Amino acid sequence: KGRETMAQRKFKISKTKRLAVCLRSEFHCLYCNRNLHGANPENITMEHLDPQSKGGSDDLSNLFLACAKCNRERGNMPWRKYAKNGRTIRRVLKLRKTNIDPFYKLAATLIQEKNNGH
Repeated sequence: KGRETMAQRKFKISKTKRLAVCLRSEFHCLYCNRNLHGANPENITMEHLDPQSKGGSDDLSNLFLACAKCNRERGNMPWRKYAKNGRTIRRVLKLRKTNIDPFYKLAATLIQEKNNGH
């Protein structure tokens, strides 16, 4: 079984959570830093830093944005082993420390406005 894309997981992770994760990362892949804004949804995945196969949850503190290629290559290996270089490790640690609450509030507001026809 391949990795689930963001489109396939849309009913498991709320729109608000997914948008908050995208906003926090500025639409960039956690590992390769590829800009995913406007990318084909099949190439965008929700990355679980602690893999679901090892008990990782869908909590915002464990969800990050990754391109399908990086998510597939990483599989369930420890993220530090996959990240390999210092720049990527620093990016992961920085995003992990970033308070996601403002991004979640913004995402909720944007989705509510869209649903209200604004």
